[in-house]
Amino acid sequence: MLETTLFNTSRSLALQKRRLSDWKIFSLFFAASFIGVSLRSLGWFTAISGDLVDPRLNSIFLEHVYSWLLGRWPSLWNAPFFYPFENVFAFSDNHFGSVIFYVPWRLLGFGREMAMALWIAIGCALNFLSAYWVLRRLSFSALASGVGAFLFASSLPTLGEPDHAQLIYRFAIPLSFYYFWLAIGNINQTSSSDSNVSNLYRPALLGWSLLWATEQLYCSIYLGIFLVYLLLATAIAQLVLSPKGYLRNLWKSWQITQTRSKFIGIALSTVSIIGIATLLLKYLMVAKDYGYSWSTDEILSMLPRLTSYLIADRSSISAFVGASVDNIAWRAPHQLFIGIGPAIALICGLIFTWNKTQLSFLDEPSRRIKYLGKIASFTLVLLFIATISIADHSIYSYLLKLPGINGLRVVTRIILVMLLPISILAAIAAQYVQLQILLRPPQKLIQRNLSIGAVTILICAESLFCQIPTTPFSTWQQRIDTARTLLPNSLDPDAILFSTQKLNEWDYMTSLDAMILAQDLGVPTINGFSGQSPPGKVYRAPDRCFTEIDRLQAYAQYRHLDPEQVQALAKRIVVLNTDQLRPRPNFGMASIEPGQSIDFSNRVKDADRPIEFICGWSHPDTWGRWSTRAIAKLAVPLPTGIADNANTPSAKTIIVKVRALIDTKNPQQRVDIWVDGFYQKSVVLKNGGEQLNTIDVTIPPHTDKYALLEFRLPDRISTKILGPQFKQVLGGTLNTASDEREPAIGIVSIQFQ
Repeated sequence: MLETTLFNTSRSLALQKRRLSDWKIFSLFFAASFIGVSLRSLGWFTAISGDLVDPRLNSIFLEHVYSWLLGRWPSLWNAPFFYPFENVFAFSDNHFGSVIFYVPWRLLGFGREMAMALWIAIGCALNFLSAYWVLRRLSFSALASGVGAFLFASSLPTLGEPDHAQLIYRFAIPLSFYYFWLAIGNINQTSSSDSNVSNLYRPALLGWSLLWATEQLYCSIYLGIFLVYLLLATAIAQLVLSPKGYLRNLWKSWQITQTRSKFIGIALSTVSIIGIATLLLKYLMVAKDYGYSWSTDEILSMLPRLTSYLIADRSSISAFVGASVDNIAWRAPHQLFIGIGPAIALICGLIFTWNKTQLSFLDEPSRRIKYLGKIASFTLVLLFIATISIADHSIYSYLLKLPGINGLRVVTRIILVMLLPISILAAIAAQYVQLQILLRPPQKLIQRNLSIGAVTILICAESLFCQIPTTPFSTWQQRIDTARTLLPNSLDPDAILFSTQKLNEWDYMTSLDAMILAQDLGVPTINGFSGQSPPGKVYRAPDRCFTEIDRLQAYAQYRHLDPEQVQALAKRIVVLNTDQLRPRPNFGMASIEPGQSIDFSNRVKDADRPIEFICGWSHPDTWGRWSTRAIAKLAVPLPTGIADNANTPSAKTIIVKVRALIDTKNPQQRVDIWVDGFYQKSVVLKNGGEQLNTIDVTIPPHTDKYALLEFRLPDRISTKILGPQFKQVLGGTLNTASDEREPAIGIVSIQFQ
């Protein structure tokens, strides 16, 4: 009795010691992933990883779902941007599967930025925890599970594109794979010759696998589809490597499965299929409605290259590996190198998988892990071969014939799913190291701890020292505060916002400002930015001369609306004219002197002309250049003496010489003149042909650096209706075949007085 008690006590103490050691190892890798990488990428909750584009777009998506849940928006799919286009929420990812981790923080009163930072932190933590839990359930040690979980959650490819927060939530990938493996794999098989092998498969668990796959699809459509690729590749690997009679045994397992388990599996599968079909059909219907898809050439250009797997430009340690790669124009999506240390672990895992190396004290756990490693390596090779592009040829081109596949453009993101089999193989390498550590005598504690430390450094160092760009909360907020200064004193509840494009800035940056401001105010906006765009040139190739009316007309033309309906919408629009903002961005314009005349003919190169043509002008003719649409803008630098004195009290004048497109059918041209975003006056031009008109433009006091001249031209004429004789008289660029231009005036010269 005493001997039995002592044995049980000794065994209990050993088990407690082992559990304590496992918790220490888990804590080490989790801290490296969550604190060393995730929280650092958030500036310790003062910033968001990435720039001011996609991170803000993802926050808009999250905020829209949150606001819809609270009843602030009547429609989930008709998000209040790109107004009045419908179903614009299906232009990109939607975060339906992860918004549950965002909403509580907003309900607790956290601001948009902090709520998103917490959402990101939770996603990063879940990625590690799910991978760790799955690896432990697959018989891996704490060290091996920590290695695999870190690689899945925080390896270099996950940090290569910090802007794309929609790719963070990947925790459902290991869970879906795990239940899929339990359903069709044979990790529980005690012997390859076991006659009762049919009792050891659990096909009913496919329902749980599908449920987690649905969750992943609702978190990210990209990763949900790529997860399906992973599961299909795993199934193929299982068919190739499984013992003889595998399918027959799988069917027998289903037959002897308990009725309750069958019912649960079928129910979960049905719910999952309905959920997947509902989401994908919605996206397919919207894609068909708007006619958008990526071209085959564009998709194939975004396939991984062999050299893609060498690039990790943000790594302070291994950036040199792919530094010489120069055959990839857009490098950001091709950051697929997993790191030097993880690559060593991957290679070792492959070696230990396919040779006779023992991975456990017991034969059965070792055999199970090695078989899983073979499946993982085969799966990895299949995914690699199916998506790789060599000399612009790829097997993936055949997959593009399947419905909906051409909606996934950036195929390089498949690395985020490939990280799971990579993590399994790296875990196998760590499992062998763990076995060697346990074989050391108890007194070799220092050596054992040093070995664990070495493994941790090998796996984690490159991610811990990876450069992760961040944008402070204050920068997000400052842009919206600036946009608010353009709002009128009162805003009608049915107002529609439209923000003009800021100088020296891409359209999507200004559009994101307008989208966030409109969300905060509870009104829609004509501005928009997403993975896809509505039809029309005003959205596909926007510039500063496209107006809010141009965008409404694009919608009216697409939906065949009456002009009265467009006018009713136009009356509700509140324009935020960003030309009024200060301080102004700099243009690289040469200085001018008072009295200096600026010639617009083609005798002068634009590089030598101290003028910035912002939008709305054609190529120069021998005399000057024509306006081409409803608005034509240019920036005129102030003379040096005046520009240096920001408090100049007296107004100055710009003399503008223009031609006007006038004939017997169009006897005059009205020109509305705006300066620095404010209406100044309207003039009517009556001299046509080569007879010049003079327009005096007053420069307001306190104008900074340059004057922004905007000519609004309501009497413009389409080149399609210009007669051939008239076009011949006008000559130059108008004496060509009909095009989409609508000229009104032609600018000849400018002189500051």
